[in-house]
Amino acid sequence: MQQTLLIFLVIISICTNAQEKKVRVGLQLFPNISTGIPLKGSYNYDYYKGIETFVFSYSAGLQIDWTVSKKWKFSTGLLINKTGDRSKIFPPDVYRGFFSPRRYTFRLFYLEVPLMLDLKIKDHLHVQLGVSPMLNFIGQRRTNFEGSSGGFGSIKSDTDFFGLNANLGFAFQVEVGKKDLYISPYLQYSILNCIDQIPFLDYSPARKYIASGLKLTFMF
Repeated sequence: MQQTLLIFLVIISICTNAQEKKVRVGLQLFPNISTGIPLKGSYNYDYYKGIETFVFSYSAGLQIDWTVSKKWKFSTGLLINKTGDRSKIFPPDVYRGFFSPRRYTFRLFYLEVPLMLDLKIKDHLHVQLGVSPMLNFIGQRRTNFEGSSGGFGSIKSDTDFFGLNANLGFAFQVEVGKKDLYISPYLQYSILNCIDQIPFLDYSPARKYIASGLKLTFMF
């Protein structure tokens, strides 16, 4: 409770001094599609690449901007990031006890701290470039057999606790009174493996993740 109150007071302080310090606070939402990039040549590699492996993902949270000059600003914040993928459909394998086709869906949740540089290249047009250190707090896998859908089970021990995304976006700035809306085609790529190889059931390879979508940022 005391930590929550302290964070709240810091945000209020930033907002009340925003004009003097050239600091702004806003909210960010990044709906996207994501998929894993399996280690090339790994077992079951072909089951984890292709359009069938994409899933809906997102990130959302707080953003803070520091204006450095007329063209440059630095952005950070705190986001909840969900990414994942799914396998293609595995055929029945009666010798191993699989009498129907099956598919595996993976989802990973992170705390993300984006560290971004924003360059204004034309009126209302910006380039965004940076990295995001991440901490994984949930890793899950679901097994779907033909005609049925199971619940998600934990694979936390098979995910890497630390992650690092590379980020690239092109933002169009829309002025809404004294506030700004940034609409950004945006790409994230995990530099480090997010998930380790899992030999249980049908082997799944170690994978990095990539996500692409439209990021919306509303700055107060």
